[in-house]
Amino acid sequence: GIMNDNRIYNFNPGPAALLPVVVLALALFLGAVSPVAADDLSTGRKVLVLFNGEEGENAENTIGTEGLAMVFNYYGLKPVYRDVTQRPLPTEKEMDGVRGIVSVFYQESMEDAEPYLRWINTQLDKGRKFVVFGSLGAQPDPGDDDFTDLVYSVTERMGYKQIGLLSHERYLFRYLKRDPDVVDFERKYPRVPPAYINFRRVNEDLNIHLSLELKDRPGSRSVMVGTS
Repeated sequence: GIMNDNRIYNFNPGPAALLPVVVLALALFLGAVSPVAADDLSTGRKVLVLFNGEEGENAENTIGTEGLAMVFNYYGLKPVYRDVTQRPLPTEKEMDGVRGIVSVFYQESMEDAEPYLRWINTQLDKGRKFVVFGSLGAQPDPGDDDFTDLVYSVTERMGYKQIGLLSHERYLFRYLKRDPDVVDFERKYPRVPPAYINFRRVNEDLNIHLSLELKDRPGSRSVMVGTS
């Protein structure tokens, strides 16, 4: 999903769309748009779209190219696609003129996640907006407090915190809130949610558009789509 003025546009509302999605607003500008080369990050209305090549993705085949291109075009944004496994990550000089970052990851982990999370924190410090479409690419590690704190240092800035890991007890899952202005408007979600992870809101500025809960566990509300 991607949001502007408290609206999120979700173009893949099947099971994949119910993976954790927490978004922040991108600065959006009018004008014609066309893809730009991966090494051209220096000018204009650019958004850096990060995919993970280890997931079999490439610049021509990501959620970003298939689902978000119409949004980028509508708002006059120029997506720049880059494999997050390509290190080093972009320098501040390369990021000059980049309005925001969109990550389009499927898996809950990646190689060398620590420098990536630190880089994301640096981009947030610089005032750039960050959209997570799918997975953050890292999750808390019960055996590594320092890494868990680093994950939380990113997610808490976005208004949420992951409590626990993925649950597969589908008979317990149910929708708590579905905002018809934001989700579930193109194709209906499945009757039973396919996945549940407890993403707890830690900032009241996070607007909840899609949430789930476990039927037998009070206080188990999980924010699956939110905007801030």
